[in-house]
Amino acid sequence: MNNIWYYISTKEDANLALHTWDVENEVINNRKNLSSKLWFSLEDFVYLNQIHSDDVIIASNDDKWTWVKSHELAYKADWIVTNKSNIVIWVLIADCVPVLLLDRINGVIWVVHAWWKSTNKKIVKKAINNMLTLGADINNINAIIWPSINSCSYQVWEDVWNNFRSEVKTKIVNWKQFLDIKKENSLQLLESWVKESNINNIWIDTFTDSEYFSARREWYSTWRFGAFIWIK
Repeated sequence: MNNIWYYISTKEDANLALHTWDVENEVINNRKNLSSKLWFSLEDFVYLNQIHSDDVIIASNDDKWTWVKSHELAYKADWIVTNKSNIVIWVLIADCVPVLLLDRINGVIWVVHAWWKSTNKKIVKKAINNMLTLGADINNINAIIWPSINSCSYQVWEDVWNNFRSEVKTKIVNWKQFLDIKKENSLQLLESWVKESNINNIWIDTFTDSEYFSARREWYSTWRFGAFIWIK
């Protein structure tokens, strides 16, 4: 049994994103404070430049330098998987859906930044397949869908709404439709044969809960919190 830990930051941990309107040295200091809080050094974290894709990084100890590099030099991808210990993999969030996957028995972990584009590309299903290639067992995989925007707050345009199945869509009037991106990722997990009892959907809405940063609530010029997971 592997010792797997995870953590989600809040506004209390301050902004962790280099690409937002913030002072770079202050963001680096925020990251240093958080890494100390989690009993790691700054160099133990793998950092992404998230581009709303379905691209993957399989992280090893050689990748840990990416935390301290600039945003543009970070890996361009939206999810990371690893079976190595003492590497913290993470994604930045401000309404998007962070999904953590873990197999404690075989020691494989994964974290994804799932927005509508990457979700529409079936990023969760692809992640499951990558976990299996690293030795995970589908019967042992647990999934956590962490705080992100809920369907009641996620109004979308028709061109986005039309990309998804009816089970995750709600239309009040012709010009007002809502999308349940958390449920869509849950359905993709079930379709990938993850046990329903192993899926934990946390229904905290980042748009209405002021403990978290929200791109929509703060007019898109917003800071970011993080979702972290590691094998110790």
